[in-house]
Amino acid sequence: MMERVRKSQWGNLLAHGGLQRDGSFDSRESANDLVTRTLEINAQRVDEVASGEKDRAYFTTRFGYRTGREAYITKDGVMYMRNTYGVAIYIVRDRRSSRGYHVQSAFPYNEGD
Repeated sequence: MMERVRKSQWGNLLAHGGLQRDGSFDSRESANDLVTRTLEINAQRVDEVASGEKDRAYFTTRFGYRTGREAYITKDGVMYMRNTYGVAIYIVRDRRSSRGYHVQSAFPYNEGD
């Protein structure tokens, strides 16, 4: 994770500064559980996309326990590993899906930086 953030900083420095974080869930099972729970907690936003009212949605949920780990780089360029306590999800309307949407991206996340 740290190497991916580091390479991104050099490769994209002039364009947009590169990645600020790159995280991973602890396991596939944990990822599935946390994503499912986040979708349930944000059911109203999910329904807006599934019904076609909105094309996409991004939302986060904070849990009271560790959700994964991420490599994080500060504005001063200091990189370190840290635990995450939330989940971020980006869903997109998908008429081909029986649910009406698909999860484009989901990752462990910390609020506020």
